[in-house]
Amino acid sequence: VLDLVTNCSTTKSVDIDVSNPIINSLADDTTCLGVPKVFAVAPCNTCSVLWSSGSTNNLAAFSTDGYLSVVSTDAASGCVESDSAYLTVINPGLVVLPGNVADLCDGSEITLSTTLNYENYLWWDMQNPALHTDSITIDQDGLYFITVTDANGCEAEDSVLVILRPNPTPIINSQFDNSWNIRLTTQDAYDSYEWSNGGTSAINTVTTNGLYRVTVTNEFGCEGTAFVYVYTIGVDEEIANQLKLYPNPATDYFQ
Repeated sequence: VLDLVTNCSTTKSVDIDVSNPIINSLADDTTCLGVPKVFAVAPCNTCSVLWSSGSTNNLAAFSTDGYLSVVSTDAASGCVESDSAYLTVINPGLVVLPGNVADLCDGSEITLSTTLNYENYLWWDMQNPALHTDSITIDQDGLYFITVTDANGCEAEDSVLVILRPNPTPIINSQFDNSWNIRLTTQDAYDSYEWSNGGTSAINTVTTNGLYRVTVTNEFGCEGTAFVYVYTIGVDEEIANQLKLYPNPATDYFQ
């Protein structure tokens, strides 16, 4: 420092220590659903660490989609460094058809498949070997498992419980209605009906003699068929010509 009036001067100095910066280098990354991803910060003996998850270690695991961050504080220098990254969680989106519980009608087959396409498939049950196919067709009940791998290498697992359901055995009842036609009904109720004369309701009124068939479907999608022959509609013409009804009109009795 120089005094311009007196030309007197003096010198003072101070030492400045420049500390090495804390280097946190987090990068965006991806992981599979259910597989945690580990992020790390540079080791520092005099530093404290705080992750957005609340962890205070140099390593922290994350498994949810979104941003994550870390703050490092050097107690020796007072330097503070923060960083962040985005974690993308890949969900293979495995959905099995027809569902996790499937109904198998007695004597029929059912196909198990997935709603999306994958790189690899692995189907198996407790007794049969694994099948590397996108779908399987089975005719036995049981618990079936599937493991898929998508294009990112992510795996997903699921299972299907196949329950064997008996086919319905409908019984057809017949009775006269008020118009002396025959009303056909089944002894039990079902989800749908298909009569041979085109009827689709639980009650089928027929006006001519003949063989009638009904195919019913129960709540599990299983079908059953029954037949009945109707022969009581109308009067034989030879008998009808011999019938006489008197007196006409009458007040109490007819003969």
